[in-house]
Amino acid sequence: MPHEDLIAVAPYAMLSVAAASTAVLFSVVVSLHVRQRHMLLGATAMALLSLWFAALAITSGPAPMVRRGELADGLRWLALATALIWIAWLATYTSAMVSLRRR
Repeated sequence: MPHEDLIAVAPYAMLSVAAASTAVLFSVVVSLHVRQRHMLLGATAMALLSLWFAALAITSGPAPMVRRGELADGLRWLALATALIWIAWLATYTSAMVSLRRR
């Protein structure tokens, strides 16, 4: 893999791994009963974000595996779904923090 290809792919690949790891950690804290189940919305958002970054990684660089134009509509829908779930998680997380503060 030429240097230019690596620089084009690496940031998206690293972001994909980071988002996937966050999704796993969110799920683990729920299974350990450290956090409430609303964190599963966050885990879902991070998992979808991981897929989005992975798709960007495979469509980046001067010689991508798949041309981005072929996935453009799917990437937009994936981004929309991710954003809506992420916003729902932010609302539920904020609500949980306000509830804890009132106690």
